[in-house]
Amino acid sequence: MKTLDQNTETESNLKCDALEVLQAAWKALRRLEDHSDCPKERRSAGIAVSHLDKAFHELERGSQ
Repeated sequence: MKTLDQNTETESNLKCDALEVLQAAWKALRRLEDHSDCPKERRSAGIAVSHLDKAFHELERGSQ
């Protein structure tokens, strides 16, 4: 049973780490989208934010 507990804890930690990284990326991209002087860069950041929103949704859906 100890191995199973370690695997479960590891999976939980991995998901938590992934969510933290996605959140940091989302925040940075939102700042870029809001403050960049380059329209192409703002648009690209907006598209990336959209993809990260989908990634958040997939991770949340996977835990249900």
